[in-house]
Amino acid sequence: MKNFGFLFLVVFFITLSSCSQNNKIMSSETIQRQWMLKTLAGLSYDQLVKAKAQIDLSNLETPKAFGGCNRIFFTAKREAGNSISFFNIGSTKMYCEDAMKVEDELVKALSLISKYELIAPHQIAFKDAGGKVIATAAAADWD
Repeated sequence: MKNFGFLFLVVFFITLSSCSQNNKIMSSETIQRQWMLKTLAGLSYDQLVKAKAQIDLSNLETPKAFGGCNRIFFTAKREAGNSISFFNIGSTKMYCEDAMKVEDELVKALSLISKYELIAPHQIAFKDAGGKVIATAAAADWD
């Protein structure tokens, strides 16, 4: 009976340890997806939907964004906790009159983002260093 209790404790701790590792993996993967913008300073939801405005973090080695016309590319650096920064921001140079306001605001927002908060498994808020929400988005693969 003593061996059974010991065996039970070993199995229990192994199970508990593997659950915590899965949570770390899941939270890491959760941000790595395509995010469709719902709010962005100075723009309406309709403008964002029409432009198909998005931040694509599905591959953090080659992140990208789109604001209706040009491809926006940048470098992403994810740090401890919910810290993330975007730098070396550039884009293609086509002129699309209807999309320029969305793209300008998106590029400006990317340079200010330093944190994120997962509001739900399918929603994210991007924040500046002071914690002010700059943009919110929903996962593109969420129904």
